[in-house]
Amino acid sequence: MNKVILQNWPGWPDKVTVNCTRCGNKGVLNNPKQVYEMVGPSTRPLNKVFTDHVSGHLSCLQCGLSKVDKVQWPVGAFYSGNVKGHFLWAWDKEHAETIKEFILSISRDYRQFKYSSSLYHLPENFKLAKNRDACLKTLDRMISRKSK
Repeated sequence: MNKVILQNWPGWPDKVTVNCTRCGNKGVLNNPKQVYEMVGPSTRPLNKVFTDHVSGHLSCLQCGLSKVDKVQWPVGAFYSGNVKGHFLWAWDKEHAETIKEFILSISRDYRQFKYSSSLYHLPENFKLAKNRDACLKTLDRMISRKSK
């Protein structure tokens, strides 16, 4: 799986639905920011290297967790699944439903949908007709997912 550089995703939301780091149920990560490290030799300016984690304030209604935490993204996304070896994820249920509507649409004009900038960047393999059924099946599973 390729690392997702969040700063390259226009329209990144103020909150994302994630798996709670304590109990694994549905949690909400507010104000997610990508975690980065400063690396390089001590004799030169350091470079910012983004990790595959996001940090923010995590809240879980199941176990009551409420703290600043970090989650591996997109692996820790609550709405995520595998489509023929490719990892599909959504920020929240509404985003997953929008991706489903887009996949079902005939015109595939991303501009007519909410989250249009994320649909524009949706990897091509999810848009292919040969993967449509598998993609829709995964999206249905994602949308109907409940907490444990």
